Amino acid sequence: MAKQEFLRFRYRLIIFILLGLLAYYNALYAPFVLDDRAYVAGNSWVMSPGNLADTTGLRYIGDVSFFLNYKAFGPAPFSFHLVNVIIHIANALLVYSFINILFRTPLFSGSPEIDREGGAGAASAIAFLTAVVFLVHPINTQAVTYISQRFTSLCALFYLLALVFYLKARLFMDDDGGGADDGQGRSPYVTLAYFGAFASTILAMKTKEIAATIPLVITVLELSLFRGRWKRRLYLLAPFFATLLIIPLSLFSPEIPGAGGVNSMQLRMKHRKILDLTELSPYTYLLTQTTVIPAYIKKIFLPLNQHFDYYWPLKRTFFNGPVIASSVFLIALMAYAVRTFIRAVRKKSFYPFLISFGIIWFFITIAVESSVIPILDVFNEHRIYLPGVGIVLSAVASLFYLREYVRKRFSFNLKEATFTALVAVTLVIPLTAATSMRNWVWRDELRFYRDEVAKNPYEPDVGIYLGVAYYERRRFDDAISE
Repeated sequence: MAKQEFLRFRYRLIIFILLGLLAYYNALYAPFVLDDRAYVAGNSWVMSPGNLADTTGLRYIGDVSFFLNYKAFGPAPFSFHLVNVIIHIANALLVYSFINILFRTPLFSGSPEIDREGGAGAASAIAFLTAVVFLVHPINTQAVTYISQRFTSLCALFYLLALVFYLKARLFMDDDGGGADDGQGRSPYVTLAYFGAFASTILAMKTKEIAATIPLVITVLELSLFRGRWKRRLYLLAPFFATLLIIPLSLFSPEIPGAGGVNSMQLRMKHRKILDLTELSPYTYLLTQTTVIPAYIKKIFLPLNQHFDYYWPLKRTFFNGPVIASSVFLIALMAYAVRTFIRAVRKKSFYPFLISFGIIWFFITIAVESSVIPILDVFNEHRIYLPGVGIVLSAVASLFYLREYVRKRFSFNLKEATFTALVAVTLVIPLTAATSMRNWVWRDELRFYRDEVAKNPYEPDVGIYLGVAYYERRRFDDAISE
């Protein structure tokens, strides 16, 4: 069985690499755009190893990755794009591993869906399809192709690592019934896995603020999937909640000048985030996000008319048609997810668990950027990168749940391998094509800026970037026009 699982993982690893390169081949040749020059190509702090001693930066680990990228391969954008694509493929593998581990936890040791013939294969197929759709979905292009948004994809890498390590640590423990018959010889693995989860959480917290939800997700997993003494479980969770101090300390701590001076981009980011808190009220931002979040979900199912900067009017009163309708939808969706999740845990029902957990995952992971903490840019595609995993998981699990219903209701048993192949072909081919086409827009600076100006004429900044691009090409009349 172990050999069979290894071979399956190896083949799927090859598929992930090939699909990732196919979808993002165009992205590898894209130039620096927008803030890329400021954060990477024009950031003198990133170029100097003497600055690494200053760990106070809000997104310090992201800057370290840019520094290592620069030292290893030089300043050309190709290598930065390549590393971003590698991170994205690694994230897809982690999504696959994370979902696979879920059905090996104590909760599902007696699950009828898992225990029946072919059930474990269906669970593995759900993990595979979720990871593949995440890998090739065009909504993720902004988080991958836009070099500056490595903060998002790299944070997602550490976020997923933290969850995988934590689940592994719990499975190795001698009192959970999910990893070993006894605890003998397991303690080194427990320690290593638990430390890996804790270290990954710290790295995620120093990469992007969305990592603040890691302790909450771990708590949901702990309380639903495992058993044990409450005191011991609290001891396990407490260190992760202690890491929540990292982000506010990084935000409000003074910059320490390094060999190349203060990291001006990190300082600018801190000032911008503090400015966001003062210029937009939490209430206005929350009302606005009630209309943004359904649009994010729609973008996952219909990734049409993508662009970088969206014009989205602020909502300042609850008594507004879109706000009321969106609020009712979101409350109903959350209520359904929580109710279904509780029932699934009680009945050890795998498919309802995945469907509801995916929705809960979405709401938790998007909470930092789409709740009450104001951000002046209210809508950005890269914010769906990690939350979108939950929606994709819920959708894929729903398809397999429907297949199970048809099997029981109509005695029509479509084989798991056939059904997986059918779903994969139906989803992966068009999504891969859409991602490649979107990356084709990113591949040319003028094409990218012209596309942005055409789709969002309300935002002057992109027009300025387009004017500068024209100027650099000595197209002065076009530059003056912009």
